[in-house]
Amino acid sequence: MREEEPCLAASFMARAERELCAVTHELDGGYVENAGSSCYYAALYAAKVLLAMRGLQTNRHSAVIRLLGRQFVAPGLLHRRHGRPIGLLLHRRLSAAYDAEPDFTHEKAEEHLDQAREFVADASALLDDLLVEE
Repeated sequence: MREEEPCLAASFMARAERELCAVTHELDGGYVENAGSSCYYAALYAAKVLLAMRGLQTNRHSAVIRLLGRQFVAPGLLHRRHGRPIGLLLHRRLSAAYDAEPDFTHEKAEEHLDQAREFVADASALLDDLLVEE
């Protein structure tokens, strides 16, 4: 493992945690579409944490999702339930950001928050395991 990988991973995990905190504030303030976006970014940054630990970096969202599947879901390091939700969160984020009237409710945002929290927690636990292995 290169020296900078744990630092990069820590930075991305901190961003993931901040995005999760932002969701709560956005929902409380009635900014449901923003909450959907923050759920996605929390998951994205947590995925980037794991990729950083493998020395993999990309700015393409689709590449992050694809690499996460190949590196962590397919080999069983992350549960298969994490393979699809990040793509769904991306779809919801795009809808929330670009559709004139996004089909995104407070209830859906709460569901996505639960998915994002679960993914970030599982990514954090896997990160701990990866750090111990090094």
